[in-house]
Amino acid sequence: MKSYFCQKYNKLTDIFTQITKAFCQLCMITLIMGSVSCSVTRHLEKDETLLVKNKISIKKAPKISGSEIENYLQQPPNRKTLGILFHLRVYNTFKNSDGRFGTWIRETIGEEPVIYDSTANAKTIQQFIIYLKEQGYYYPKIQHDIKPKGIHNKKIKVSYNIDPGTPYIINTIEYEIPDSNIARLVDIFSKESQIKKGNIFNIQTMLEERQTLTRHIQNHGYYSFTTNDIYFTADTAQDNYTVNIAIGIKPYTKNESQLYPQYKIRKTIIYPDFSLKKTESYTESYTQNDTIIFKYKDSLYVSPNVISRSLYIKNNELYNINDIEKTHKSLIVNKLFKNITISFNPVETEDTSTYVYIDCIIKINPVTQQAFTIEIEGTNTGGDWGAETNISYNHKNIFKGAEFFQIKLSAAAERNVSFDIENETALFNTQEYGIETRLDFPLFLSPIKPQKFDKKYRPSTTFLIQYNYNRSSYFTRPTSHFSYGYTWFGNNYLTHNFNPVDISYINYYDRSVKFRAFIASKDYYKYSYEDYLIYSSNYSFVFYNKNPQSLRDYYYLKFYVESSGNAMYGIHKLINNELDKFETFNVTFAQYFKTEADFRYYHNINSDILIASRIFGGVTVPYLNSDWVPSIKRYYVGGANSMRGWATHTLGPGSHKDSTSTLQYNLGDIKLEANLESRFNLFWILEGAVFLDIGNVWAFNNNEIEGAEFMLTNFWNELAVSTGFGIRFDLSFLIFRTDFGVKFREPYEIDGTNSHIIWGNREMKSEDYNFSIGIGYPF
Repeated sequence: MKSYFCQKYNKLTDIFTQITKAFCQLCMITLIMGSVSCSVTRHLEKDETLLVKNKISIKKAPKISGSEIENYLQQPPNRKTLGILFHLRVYNTFKNSDGRFGTWIRETIGEEPVIYDSTANAKTIQQFIIYLKEQGYYYPKIQHDIKPKGIHNKKIKVSYNIDPGTPYIINTIEYEIPDSNIARLVDIFSKESQIKKGNIFNIQTMLEERQTLTRHIQNHGYYSFTTNDIYFTADTAQDNYTVNIAIGIKPYTKNESQLYPQYKIRKTIIYPDFSLKKTESYTESYTQNDTIIFKYKDSLYVSPNVISRSLYIKNNELYNINDIEKTHKSLIVNKLFKNITISFNPVETEDTSTYVYIDCIIKINPVTQQAFTIEIEGTNTGGDWGAETNISYNHKNIFKGAEFFQIKLSAAAERNVSFDIENETALFNTQEYGIETRLDFPLFLSPIKPQKFDKKYRPSTTFLIQYNYNRSSYFTRPTSHFSYGYTWFGNNYLTHNFNPVDISYINYYDRSVKFRAFIASKDYYKYSYEDYLIYSSNYSFVFYNKNPQSLRDYYYLKFYVESSGNAMYGIHKLINNELDKFETFNVTFAQYFKTEADFRYYHNINSDILIASRIFGGVTVPYLNSDWVPSIKRYYVGGANSMRGWATHTLGPGSHKDSTSTLQYNLGDIKLEANLESRFNLFWILEGAVFLDIGNVWAFNNNEIEGAEFMLTNFWNELAVSTGFGIRFDLSFLIFRTDFGVKFREPYEIDGTNSHIIWGNREMKSEDYNFSIGIGYPF
């Protein structure tokens, strides 16, 4: 019965794969046929013309951005997909449909024709003028040209030729500040001001300066001061294209002395279990350092130190908006707190000084502390699909210090293409069972700790114990792992991870006859699959500056370095200097150095098109106690996220071509890869992508595998290339992805030619195509 269902599952999987391939091909065919079929203008009225293009030409001028000025177009043309007016064609096709399906297609995927409107054209020119004035160009010249297109002149292309003219330059800057205290602050601020004599006059810069100056003043105790209290005047009456700027502070109308009051924080009152229910009463209190008061219902569920160490607000000192924001950010990082609000209340005091006292009120909504979860989910590892079940217990405050404790049981099964065997009847050919225990402390637990490190960098300490039992059709591999390490934050975009202790034990047994023959054929394979103990330390940092609310370009950079076996080797060398190789618990321990860098750049052409690129480089070097690198520390390419024209583990190392073994499980000590992908919206939840992958893996040193060694003078000639297209389904909570990759260049010369290019030099085979399914973007 099991065999029957396995065969049915395999058959359904093949059918699903073919259907998905056919769907992708059908989409492309439909787009191509649509581009040469009926005219997109045939549904227009006699007096209507379709706007198909806006062209903007700008005479070169400082501070003028062509991409920014496009945002001021009042009538953009219909969107194009792969150069085709796809959405308009869909709309025309279902224009007169009254059915539910046709209406849904027309309103969801379709797009009404953009009919040229001369009024919108005039508004566009007005908006261009407004933009140019904001940039300091007060007398621009804008010409527009309307050109009919098409056989019946039913299409229109509008060209805008913009000459910004001469910009206004800042000539003088004066300050009008009646408050002498604030005047001194502004004088300090002016030394680093962005508004300087000789710069082009720019309204946006003035507005940004207003915000920055307001924060500077608020950081010196002026709690009630706002941007509305700052004004700018600009005198552009001169004939020499110069402007005189006056920056002023309005008088404080509530005080005859015309001095703005400075605010001091008297006390900080914290409600750690705040509830929106009005019936709740906070009868209990706890006072820390006389000025920090905790008010709660029955008992404190968390140590007060957890909250107080996140406070940057200083009692009996001047109000500072930076301290408020840092306090909020530090508290919200804590997994125990859900919502945090910080407000201030004025208080009456007997202090007759010029200060006004306020109390800081912090209200915290805690999350549910304990949870028991069961998860069933699909998995995807390098393009190999499977299913996983996780049962976990989480406690976010196990010792009342906001410590996060988790124990998780997992069971997973996967269809690993690399481990397929003939006449395979099992539903999955790889099974894995595991248990994991994790404990996170929101502190830097160390006998040596830099002063104020916890408050400044918001670190956490993690202890992790894992055991995984992995069984495939080729071998059984239990893995035990223990680590402890630290995570801390640098600036807003930088995260550091350091694991001083990271120990793993890898054990191989029950090797199949085929796998034993495979690893026995080369020492490069054999010693990669021995039992190993790994005593390592590793460090990484990640810089990621994406802003979800902005279309600006963003970057991702990860640097990783790992070292293993050095301390253990030194100890053994002191004990017995005569041996060349050492073991612990009768198992060889690995000694290697590993480093890798992953850089990604994301360029937004507009809200519908993104160009994503990645460069990855990594190397693992064995030395002293190791001649070879353990297999789990080596690199591979191919699959859903890497070199998508190849299946997982089937490319490399180097230009090596194994014509004797049917087992494809290729690993390398060095990996270089570059990827370029254009992602664009299609319709509804569908996105498209076109990609190009370049890369390979190599062996670090000389071995008996011909062509596998990395050679600096020749590695570029062993780079493989694949290309293809993909469809993404954006389900908001996850991205479901399909990619169809095609090999373009192989790392070795094609038989009978002097070329590595596959297309045109040999017949395409089934293994030259790779269809993969993934979750999330490949990078």
